[in-house]
Amino acid sequence: MSGTFELVDHTGDVGLRVRAESLEGLFETAATGMLSVMLENPESVRPIQRREMVVRGADVEELFVNWLSELNFLFSTEGKLFSKFRVHSIEMNRTALLKAQIAGEGYDPARHELRLEIKAVTFHKLFVGRRDDHWEAQVIFDI
Repeated sequence: MSGTFELVDHTGDVGLRVRAESLEGLFETAATGMLSVMLENPESVRPIQRREMVVRGADVEELFVNWLSELNFLFSTEGKLFSKFRVHSIEMNRTALLKAQIAGEGYDPARHELRLEIKAVTFHKLFVGRRDDHWEAQVIFDI
């Protein structure tokens, strides 16, 4: 992971503030941060199953929300948790396109201690952009 994240308190919800040197790193770090919101022990998720992901959005902000939403959807529908994220490319043409490889495993209540269930990744107070020599983002999760 090439960036840092911190949790942000928000009334009734929880947020994440992320910082990284590259846009790809920002997306990878945000995914790692979201896992830390979901689990007490995110390091317990072994990267044993790999999957390629392609995510689209109208712009970088929507792409960011869609990326995290897709990871949350895979947990909600398939019981999959992911701990390693490698964003290969982010293209910003008429629409935004992200290609990545993710790795993780199925949820095991004996090993993975759930902290919070994320109902949705929101656009509330969303920010994704350049600040000086790095990228920053803020996102709020509906819990």
